[in-house]
Amino acid sequence: PPPPPPLVVLVHGLESFSGTWDEVMARVAAQPAPSPALLAVDLRGHGYSSVGEEAEFCPAALAADVLRAARQHTADTFVVVGHSMGGRVAMRMVADFPDDIRACIIEDVDARPRGAEVSAAFDYPAARAFDPVGPSAEDVAARLTAAMPAVFTPQRVAGYVERGRIAQAPGGAAVSLVHPLGFALAYDKVLASDDGIHALRALAAMDPARRPRLHLWRAPPPGEGDDEQKGTGSSAHPEGEGGVKWIKGLVPEAEAEAEQAGAGEVNGGGGGGCWVHDTVFREAAHSVHNTRQEAFVAGLNAVAFAGGALPAEV
Repeated sequence: PPPPPPLVVLVHGLESFSGTWDEVMARVAAQPAPSPALLAVDLRGHGYSSVGEEAEFCPAALAADVLRAARQHTADTFVVVGHSMGGRVAMRMVADFPDDIRACIIEDVDARPRGAEVSAAFDYPAARAFDPVGPSAEDVAARLTAAMPAVFTPQRVAGYVERGRIAQAPGGAAVSLVHPLGFALAYDKVLASDDGIHALRALAAMDPARRPRLHLWRAPPPGEGDDEQKGTGSSAHPEGEGGVKWIKGLVPEAEAEAEQAGAGEVNGGGGGGCWVHDTVFREAAHSVHNTRQEAFVAGLNAVAFAGGALPAEV
């Protein structure tokens, strides 16, 4: 029998769930063979996954959860894709489990800790008390706004209904796939932490033969290619510790020179010795996978099958 296709694990961002990848998965399923196998997961406190113990909610636990899910589907190395907050989880995955992962794609996020101004609006008691199930989408939406009105504004929640993040079952109840408690914990414990910086430093210190490749796939910076349809630019900030320039600067000088010379190999195969590859998707918004879907899927195929890297701009 032919070997199984390579597995690509898809990790969603904050206020999202596995359904954000539905159109990507449909496009991959419809393409001519060969196609990678795709697995989209719901992180703790998101989609159909419970929060679990609050004290255990951290990037390392989320990374271990995703690895366990992947191991139900393959014993081989795999590619992990993390969008936004999920990119932070993916950073921790490659730091903790480098021998399990061939390549890591970080979609439109950096490693810089996010500010505490958002955390100030969190109401943890109200978030814990929120029931995600109700008789209608309108009921669930109203209660979600009431739980943390400064965060879940009516306009924001209306977007959840429109995009299926508050789902109405035919003839049945409605359910919110955005959970206030999961949102707050993911922001405070993942996005507002410096864990991404520590994870990438650990990755940089690894033996190059063991270290997975890191692909930064991002939208244009704010002010470049913006319009009303595409959003306000990238959430991967170029400057500061943990920013895009800092991440690219983790590449040792010798490896950068090898990349320029077209020499060397790293874990996952493909040309070039450099382990950090940065690509800007022109006219993309924060969700690159939905606003530049065709190019995104072409990139997934290239990384999954050939282990290569995309050019600096697509």
